[in-house]
Amino acid sequence: MKFAVFNAGGFPVAFYSEEIHGENIPADAVAITDEQWNEFVRNHGRRRWVDGQIEPYEPPALDETDLSNVLFHPRAGIWLDRTDPKFNELVEGVPAVSAFLRDVLADPRKVNEFFELFRSELGAGNA
Repeated sequence: MKFAVFNAGGFPVAFYSEEIHGENIPADAVAITDEQWNEFVRNHGRRRWVDGQIEPYEPPALDETDLSNVLFHPRAGIWLDRTDPKFNELVEGVPAVSAFLRDVLADPRKVNEFFELFRSELGAGNA
């Protein structure tokens, strides 16, 4: 058996397993079957938890004006939306990223360099 923690929209934000996490499973985690876990993993971002069941989810299409505010790293599967208030809070917390971001936004071809710097600043490059 596995467990999942969901955000307010019903999307999983963390998965847990008794075999791996033992008793260190958050109290708000919901028990899910292995089949349900597989459904979420195989359909990342396209399934959500609603009233104790998995429901298909089709993300809304982005138009060109929306895309002008989004940075995406396809290999890492990371989206950053410049219009999200948390984006500025996150970027301002990493000075090297904040300084470099001005260049990236001026030249979208630098997005890979941006994400590599972002990962290294957060220590994720060593994971």
